[in-house]
Amino acid sequence: MELKAKLKRHCLFVDLPEEILADLETNAQIKTFRKGDHIFFHGEEQLAVYFIIGGIVKIYRTDAKGREQILSVLNEGELFPHTGFFQKISYPGNAVAVQEAELAYFLLEDFETLILKHGELCIRLFRTLEKKIMELQNRLEDQLSNNAYEQVAKLLLRLTEQYGESLGGEKVRLRIPLSHKEMAQIIGTTRETVSRTFSGLKRKNIVFHDDTGAFYIVNREKLTKELDPGREGETES
Repeated sequence: MELKAKLKRHCLFVDLPEEILADLETNAQIKTFRKGDHIFFHGEEQLAVYFIIGGIVKIYRTDAKGREQILSVLNEGELFPHTGFFQKISYPGNAVAVQEAELAYFLLEDFETLILKHGELCIRLFRTLEKKIMELQNRLEDQLSNNAYEQVAKLLLRLTEQYGESLGGEKVRLRIPLSHKEMAQIIGTTRETVSRTFSGLKRKNIVFHDDTGAFYIVNREKLTKELDPGREGETES
């Protein structure tokens, strides 16, 4: 597949005029990262911006005690990092391929030139950044206003929206391999808390794992109802 066709698979570039696509093609490079390969490390000078053509990428940081905090899990159609435009900064976290990932990337200076040259590209970029800011605000609100049980339920609903494969009715299969520990690292709780929550949801026939480790939401509607203020259920804080 030619470079332009690969770029057009990314939601930020789809249906752009040929003139803009030609400029993007001239400046873009494509690289495939194997599962476990790091794309960049926290603290390194930011030199590029990346667009996911296929695969899944995890952004995380590690504290002084070696504990990992997952900042985001990104899939096809997303860009990263969301910082560094028109300023010299370092990468805000580590980026690693969770699955084999095909990325289009641009040197930051080249992409900034394209943004200034093409207004439509600039508008699309800022809409994308605005959406990301709203997502981060919602996550912060969840952490401040929801107990751990509710945070896990909301995380599962977000994962269903981002990585869910509908199997008919309310049943959904998640296309991303996340352990209880990794889910805990996303919402800032303990693995034990996530495991207890999953046990409760399994007893209610809302979630389950199969023998391959694939994760399923059996009933998305029932999962949503777990967030109802008057529900009967876990009260873990």
